Amino acid sequence: MGYFSSDADPKEVMRQKRSEARAIGTRMNVLFYISLASVGLAVAALIKVPYVSILGLILNIAFGIVILTIPSDSGEFRNSGIYYLISIGLQFFSNYAGVILFVLVVTIAAAVFSLMYMYSFVSATSDSLVDADYGLSSSWETYRTAYTIMNIGLAALILLLLIRFITGEAYLFFLLCFSIFAIVLQIWMIVLLGKTGRSLIAYSNLPVTDEPETGSRYGSLRKNAPAPGSWVCSCGKVNPGYSHTCGCGKTQSQVARDKAEKKMARTASTEKAPAADSSTIADQSKKNLELLKELKDLLDQGVLTQEEFDSKKAELLKEIK
Repeated sequence: MGYFSSDADPKEVMRQKRSEARAIGTRMNVLFYISLASVGLAVAALIKVPYVSILGLILNIAFGIVILTIPSDSGEFRNSGIYYLISIGLQFFSNYAGVILFVLVVTIAAAVFSLMYMYSFVSATSDSLVDADYGLSSSWETYRTAYTIMNIGLAALILLLLIRFITGEAYLFFLLCFSIFAIVLQIWMIVLLGKTGRSLIAYSNLPVTDEPETGSRYGSLRKNAPAPGSWVCSCGKVNPGYSHTCGCGKTQSQVARDKAEKKMARTASTEKAPAADSSTIADQSKKNLELLKELKDLLDQGVLTQEEFDSKKAELLKEIK
């Protein structure tokens, strides 16, 4: 999804997310049907139906154009569409090249652009699913890993054949295995495209409320929490634990500090309230102690420096006294 200012109206942000989810979901459904048509053409090619290769090229070009039209603030969908069209062009060109070495170079280049396409496409798709279906977002990441393993393995197989480390019979056997793996991946992607389209469309139909969205999953109506280790930026985006910087530019440390400062600001405003009775003072002291514990946790995690912690601690202890 796009990244929005933390000062924006929450309902307006949610409406923009719903609108973007519908646009992405609609195009994912188109990609799903194009992929199904490609499977039909593959079957037709087995029975030698005429003009199948031309129709397949047209479908591949249409697939890339649809990806180019998917909205994305980061531009990852646009980049993935460009990489995909380049890889398709190189693959088509390699079919008509005569020199074996030249064919090999073009094929390797096509594989590189194919990997670049997959990385950009999965990253953008996974990001668009964070609010709609976090589990499906993780499934795309798993798919990308399997896709990468297949391509690296195929490249290694070709290299072993070139240096004559394996025989032609062994090469054909492993090539058959990789072909079966590629078919499984293609079916897997078609399933993921269908689920992604349905999930994003369903998410876009949810009512706009004041409830914050932090990595919710459609279908459980926000009962599922974000994945363990993930953190939520103030802009609303859920980030994986290994990423310390959000797409909006804020770091995990900055977000933690902002939250601590907001709590202290609320504490200070409460302190200024007139005519506080003894129970209110006791409650305020309890809140200050809880906030002090949270600040200590931030210090232990390395989010706050010792000087920052000591300064905040002195302020809170002064208020308690």
